[in-house]
Amino acid sequence: MGQGVSALILQAPTGYSASRLFLGGDGGYEVLPITGEFMADLYLKNLESERKALWATCRLKGLPRDTPERMRIAQIDEQIAAHKAKKAEPKT
Repeated sequence: MGQGVSALILQAPTGYSASRLFLGGDGGYEVLPITGEFMADLYLKNLESERKALWATCRLKGLPRDTPERMRIAQIDEQIAAHKAKKAEPKT
């Protein structure tokens, strides 16, 4: 192993515990707990990415509001709002 420090990050789905394992140059390691709060929300990222791509297409082509692409954007907006509201609810 080299002189630097490398990190291996084990990711778990949101809401589950995970650990971050740091390997030192001397072969030692340290395990640090991380919670789901720090994990990326991949569902939200996917929705936002799809919305961004659809919006770019609509802008480029000058599509009117009644096209399937624009209707899908409205649907994605509703899904994003519902997901953010659900995420903002206090956990019991």
